[in-house]
Amino acid sequence: MDNEYLGFFVVAILITIYSEIWARVLKTPATTILMPTVIPLIPGGSLYYAMDAALRHDAPEFILKAQKAIGLAVALVAGIMIVTSLRRPIEALVHIVAKKNIDEQMFAIYNEFMGKQNT
Repeated sequence: MDNEYLGFFVVAILITIYSEIWARVLKTPATTILMPTVIPLIPGGSLYYAMDAALRHDAPEFILKAQKAIGLAVALVAGIMIVTSLRRPIEALVHIVAKKNIDEQMFAIYNEFMGKQNT
């Protein structure tokens, strides 16, 4: 299956995850890492051919190329938006799970300590 739109969507998801991870490591906004990785993916060829067709007054070709360029741009934006909108809920879930594990560990240490004092 040769679906360029799906490819752009998946790549956008992957590079946004990459950017979010490195943003936490480097303690910088994710945008500073995301933008340089997205720029090469901007559908410049499709935009160029769409503008070329428009300047030649070739309306059918312009519509085809413009639709492709817009579709690829929307696929990129959708992939980025999905990851960035899910980051906070996933981060909150990770903190809840981590806190639960710490609470269980503290409870076990407390019980072990209290058991040793009573004997």
